[in-house]
Amino acid sequence: MKRLCLILGVVTLLCSCSLKDKNVIFTGVVEQVYESGILIGETDLKSGDRAMVEYGNRCKKPAQLSVGDQVQVEILPNIRETYPLGVDAVEIIVVESRK
Repeated sequence: MKRLCLILGVVTLLCSCSLKDKNVIFTGVVEQVYESGILIGETDLKSGDRAMVEYGNRCKKPAQLSVGDQVQVEILPNIRETYPLGVDAVEIIVVESRK
């Protein structure tokens, strides 16, 4: 009986770990640059046309982000349903610079 409970516990743990949401990747154009984030418009996100992308110390981002840059953004799957959408960046890549 103990062995069965242990096996069921391990299987439940493994199944719950494999159901984690994956990061989301989208592109858009930088509209404003702030100290702790960027406002992106013209996005290809299905849930909104603008997103406030916040980044912390762990976010991989270019040294220089400018208004008008086209960027690809990888975000965590938890999207705050505000306007503009609120998201947390994992990585930001400049696809096309405005320069």
